[in-house]
Amino acid sequence: MQDLGFNFIRLPHYPHQKLEYDLCDQLGLCCWAENGHSNNEAHTPTADYITTEMVKQNFNHPSIVLWSVGNEASAPTAEALVPVVHGLDHTRPVFVANMACRNADFHAANTYPGWYTKGDAWTLDAQGYISETGAGGVVTTHCDYAAAKKTVDSYEPEEYQQLVAEALFEQTLDNNDRMGMFAWWTLRDFNDVKYKKPVGWNTKGLLTYANDKKDVYYLYRSFL
Repeated sequence: MQDLGFNFIRLPHYPHQKLEYDLCDQLGLCCWAENGHSNNEAHTPTADYITTEMVKQNFNHPSIVLWSVGNEASAPTAEALVPVVHGLDHTRPVFVANMACRNADFHAANTYPGWYTKGDAWTLDAQGYISETGAGGVVTTHCDYAAAKKTVDSYEPEEYQQLVAEALFEQTLDNNDRMGMFAWWTLRDFNDVKYKKPVGWNTKGLLTYANDKKDVYYLYRSFL
């Protein structure tokens, strides 16, 4: 993260090991901390317990600049958890990502122009808080830049990923007075059965699964 020039990290989608928050403190990375409320889980006492423990255990980490109580999840559960967080910590805002929540302090968007959503990467709504964006890229798949195209979970050339990244970041820089947050998703490729079935491989990382730097890694480093 330091090598790239980033100053902000969103930890997905659950509370993490103390080591990760310690490293954020030491390196000066602003940190988004999540309570694990993702998808559409119903509100249970477990949600209150996990959220309470997240705040109590990590309250004194100066790197944590916000708490999150939901990612693409159920609004009633998030709305019940916002006052839990506010009751323990009135100094940090409470966010949600890509979902409704009437009493959250801020709402961030998970948006994928040029990848999952219609329109190319130049259609980014570059304002507010972007908590997820990006495109996949496979380092063993290549094409001419002039003919770069994609088929999600099938044909994901590295060149297309780089073109999407350039478009997204240029728009972010051009609108930096309207942008409060920009987070590429994700730092490193990872396994998830949702993608590239049956193998399960999310290729949107700036690093490969083996931690090799993709072209898009160097693109972002040159920007930052």
